[in-house]
Amino acid sequence: MKLDHDNARMLAQGMVALGFKLSIPHETNMVWIDSSNLQVSVPSQDGSMVIRDLHMDDLKLFVEPRGICMSGGQVTSGRLVIHHQIDREGINFFLKCMNDMFAELKVTVKNQ
Repeated sequence: MKLDHDNARMLAQGMVALGFKLSIPHETNMVWIDSSNLQVSVPSQDGSMVIRDLHMDDLKLFVEPRGICMSGGQVTSGRLVIHHQIDREGINFFLKCMNDMFAELKVTVKNQ
């Protein structure tokens, strides 16, 4: 269980470094993320670009084709759970996917 907690800490630190906030301080194998301070530009129905909050669905739609199972939703908070089958290589792969998503979707931090 200690390894799971250490891996979750690594994941939490990586997500914060990207710009996510933690909804709940990391203490276990769960990382509660909040993306309400992040925004993304997406096309609207008329083709113009609209800036909106980054949703958990954005994460889900980006990582699922890369083999990562994740819940989504049109919400700005979610829980990432680490278990014994997820190693550091898996954490690094997920964080790389998040970096790729930020670049591809042009995710930015809202003006504070």
